[in-house]
Amino acid sequence: MITLGEENYLLFKLSGQDQKQGRRVKSPSSGSYLVVVPESWERDEKFSGSPPASPEPVSVKGCQGHFFDLEKGGDKRIAFRTSEGKSIPIESKAARFELVGNQLSDASEGIGLLFGKSPPRIRALHDRPWTDIGTIVVGEEGSGRGRWRKSFSPAPEGREQNLPAEAAPRKDGWYFLRFYDTSDDLVESLDFRFVSALREIKILQPSPFPSEGEHEPVDVEFIHESDCAIQPADDLARSIQVESKNNKTILTIPPEPVYDETRWRVGSEGKPQVQISILVERLWWAVGQEGTLPREWKDELLSLTCDDFVPTSKKALWLRLPLRRWTDRVLVGFEQSRARPCAVKVTGKEISIPLRDFGDCQEMRDRDRDQFLNIWIERDSELVQGIVAIIPASKGPILCIERGKKEKAIATAVLRKGTGAITVNGRPLEGYFERAPLKAKQFLWRLLELPHVREALSQMEVSIEVTGSNPSTVQQVKASAHALARALMKYDSRLRPLLRRFEGAKVKKT
Repeated sequence: MITLGEENYLLFKLSGQDQKQGRRVKSPSSGSYLVVVPESWERDEKFSGSPPASPEPVSVKGCQGHFFDLEKGGDKRIAFRTSEGKSIPIESKAARFELVGNQLSDASEGIGLLFGKSPPRIRALHDRPWTDIGTIVVGEEGSGRGRWRKSFSPAPEGREQNLPAEAAPRKDGWYFLRFYDTSDDLVESLDFRFVSALREIKILQPSPFPSEGEHEPVDVEFIHESDCAIQPADDLARSIQVESKNNKTILTIPPEPVYDETRWRVGSEGKPQVQISILVERLWWAVGQEGTLPREWKDELLSLTCDDFVPTSKKALWLRLPLRRWTDRVLVGFEQSRARPCAVKVTGKEISIPLRDFGDCQEMRDRDRDQFLNIWIERDSELVQGIVAIIPASKGPILCIERGKKEKAIATAVLRKGTGAITVNGRPLEGYFERAPLKAKQFLWRLLELPHVREALSQMEVSIEVTGSNPSTVQQVKASAHALARALMKYDSRLRPLLRRFEGAKVKKT
């Protein structure tokens, strides 16, 4: 007969792709859990958040099972409240072990890290880690007879342990590691996947923001042995272009939000295939109503009006992140020094930013200049910037908008009917780039002096907004030139052959 014991609860860590398997543990860390408690207990959502699924009846009389998802480094924990109002937290313990080795890029959640070439090693995170560990068991994940497993005792010295020699020649698959103390109680568990023929996965993506105008297709390279096969795991992946070259397989991921995460099966010939997820980290945005998730996401510059920013506006700028907890810091504004932080929820990928919050910004009062709404995302301790929307000046309709990029500098060129004036960040072109390297300025002047370009610009007003780097570098000059060239090509297709040749020119860094 199963009883709750002294703690008055049973804690199980769930596993398997369908989360229908589990094993009893002493304390939670990260992952999915089922907790069996008396029926009179209720989930304390103040600490635990909303449940991923409704409680279910269990075989233990007078009890029910509650489900929890805990993320590594997250602020949620397992907690209940009794009928008398008493809080019952189930405290997490810090992880004691981790897996190291040839870890590969993979976005799968809840099924363990992915390793290639050779199985991982176990690394302890604290001093004297093995004193109370009696047995470690490694084995194939899943149910059914005939699945391989091997128990061993850790060597008492050193921070790292190799898996048993029998693990290296094992077939590809999904494996578990369980750590038991000297009383045979489960202390900790880890999962991992292993593909012996896979060496590396490269996602060739320069930035989460579009580099020029819109997102481009992204190549994903699998480096592997000749007998390794990369196959789609669903209909979405089947529509992606796949090219095989000797010991390399290349996926070309289209620039559409639906393809940002795709699933694949990888494995050597005659061995089980391992499912992996490929995540292309692209940012998308849209303007819509607060509280209503947009149906369509964009990567192009949005056009807004002053009415979108009034105090009674219900309009919101929506931002779609590649993954939950992808970033902890998002700033929005017209200038970085005055940008405002936005709340990033750990439970979702979408962020809603009310536009009325920016109605008091000084840029809203300057109607003689195009204003650009920026987003800054913190990644790897660095702020990555992108322009997502324009509030056009009140001086005439826009003919064309295009963007250009050079390393860290990103420029946006806006064309209108006019008399030939060109400004950069609100200043005359010559004055803004006064301190730029001579070679860079000559590169820009050659563009402006091309006969057909000079004629077209004489009938236009051009405003360029450039961010990243600074005016005394090649980067801002080259980004501005590219943005202007792209805008002119879009405005007049007859200029395309001339400006295509111009874009192929090079300029030395200074």
